[in-house]
Amino acid sequence: MNMGTMAAVVSACVATASLLAGIFAIWWRLREAAFRRGDVLAWANEVISTLEGLLLVFILKPAQLDATIAKEKVSKAIFDTAILTERGRIFPANSI
Repeated sequence: MNMGTMAAVVSACVATASLLAGIFAIWWRLREAAFRRGDVLAWANEVISTLEGLLLVFILKPAQLDATIAKEKVSKAIFDTAILTERGRIFPANSI
């Protein structure tokens, strides 16, 4: 095999590898967009925040948290968890 033929084979291999890498990169971006990992993570953080707030309302003693404030926080948590539950339904089942 002469040098010209080897150079052509190496060049073809490099071009093929570059093409496959490009196709893989595009596929990976489309896959990530389909799973919406950023949206799922933001939603999960909101869920954690809402549930932790609700937990704190029930853990704190009445002397530490005014009853009116506690009732407002529980009411808000009820609405927030219902909304978050419905928002969570739009994500694919295996998106995390």
